[in-house]
Amino acid sequence: GIAIDASTVTVSGSFILTTVVYVADTLRNVVYTQTDRLPYAENMQYILAGALNVSGTVSGTSWLSARFNQPKGVIFNGGRTSSIGTMVADSENHTLRTGTYLDRTTSDFAHYAGKPGESGHVDGLLSSGLVRLNRPGYIIQGGSNRVFFTDEIHSTVRMLTVDGANSRVETIAGVPGARGLRDGSGANALFDEPTDLVWIASGAGAGTTGTLFVADTGNGVLRGITITANGGNTQATVGTVPLVNGTVSGTTSGTGSGTNSGIGGGNNSGGNNGGGNNVGNNNASDGGGGGAPSLWFAAALFVLPAIRHLLRRLP
Repeated sequence: GIAIDASTVTVSGSFILTTVVYVADTLRNVVYTQTDRLPYAENMQYILAGALNVSGTVSGTSWLSARFNQPKGVIFNGGRTSSIGTMVADSENHTLRTGTYLDRTTSDFAHYAGKPGESGHVDGLLSSGLVRLNRPGYIIQGGSNRVFFTDEIHSTVRMLTVDGANSRVETIAGVPGARGLRDGSGANALFDEPTDLVWIASGAGAGTTGTLFVADTGNGVLRGITITANGGNTQATVGTVPLVNGTVSGTTSGTGSGTNSGIGGGNNSGGNNGGGNNVGNNNASDGGGGGAPSLWFAAALFVLPAIRHLLRRLP
């Protein structure tokens, strides 16, 4: 997982000159921090938490003395802007862990939600000691005191609310252990091995309403969860996001019959003497250009190469 400390970003014109990135190195059991400075291509990288190639469950007396077991996701706040602080999804310890960046040399990296070494799918108040997670890996902050994460094994989307004695974990979409592709609200929706997440806030306030986009890996689709607040409760309505939009246009001039497969608009490869071959979800033999990619699909194409570039620079 990768997180960016927005407070460190400096910009000149259309160029990002400085940024600090935090990377959870799953196989080496550490969390890195890396500072990039352009245009000189300088970068400084060091271990922020954990010990290289050493696994464990110890919270430690400092971040460097803490031990992780295949950390995946990371959220960075540094104690600056929210009650969440810096959080790591410690996958094989089955916990979400948190620490305060400003006190990293004198404080631990505590197991905040879940119990080290015990997997499961149990919601409730953290104070009960009964909450159980199963290999949390993909996490995203959605508001000042909420963290969304997926349970790939149980095919659900869950939410951690940080609220003192009322801090809790709850399942907001999907049914534990039930896989499928079904839209709807809360437990009426079904997923199949959901993984990565993107949060887009909307409206005023502390970002409590918005859309949570989820990569529904087993179904091969992108899902959008509309998050709204109803009193003290969070409502989640799941829909499937089309990867392309627009209408199919154009006609074939051949006499053959077209074939249809996949998602999107048609791609006419027919000629005067052959049949049209339409790749799309239309059931006619008319070909033509497909629809334009959606905004989120285009954004993913832009962001993914940047992530791969950062990962290649890790030792």
